[in-house]
Amino acid sequence: MNIGICGTGTIASWTSDIMNQLDDPSIVLYACATAPGFDCTEFAAKYGWKKVCASYEELMSDPAVDLVYIAVPNTFHYDLCKQALNAGKAVLVEKPFAINDTQAAELIALAEEKGLFLCEALWPSFLPVRKAIDEEITALSREFFHGGHHRQTDGRRYRHAGQCAVPGSGQEPGAGRRQSAGRRALHVGLHDRPLWGGGGVRLR
Repeated sequence: MNIGICGTGTIASWTSDIMNQLDDPSIVLYACATAPGFDCTEFAAKYGWKKVCASYEELMSDPAVDLVYIAVPNTFHYDLCKQALNAGKAVLVEKPFAINDTQAAELIALAEEKGLFLCEALWPSFLPVRKAIDEEITALSREFFHGGHHRQTDGRRYRHAGQCAVPGSGQEPGAGRRQSAGRRALHVGLHDRPLWGGGGVRLR
């Protein structure tokens, strides 16, 4: 797979170094490009990129490029993603995926229309621990909703979600409320979205 990279900053340097460490012959550091007025010749030589492009447009118009990795400042993510998709390229874009949900929805629709891969480079979603976290959350959910016996959480005792109290509300266990459903999973410290909320959009 021939990769083209847009951007030559810190993230681009880290990613280039990691791809070289993989020592995978199927991953080819093929082409790089940087912002107008800057030169990426030194960057290409340091990390082994085979081709230096004079512009992002030149990179994306190269038929040999299979995937474009976008590692530029956030405000340019949407424009370059759209440009790459319209050029028929698979896209891996650094977080944030886009500046707002309108931009994100447009990019997703474009990728679906063209049948192209589009993914946010949110690496925790691809770590082995992600699978373990998902399994633990599922197990905790089953236990919380169907346990039927008292659980100790944060120094207070609750029954299962069908008969739970809401701390500070004045309600007692057995009130038949579901307002604190999901609290137990949050208490184990997994509420950080990069770990269990998904890693962006991956299409085909």
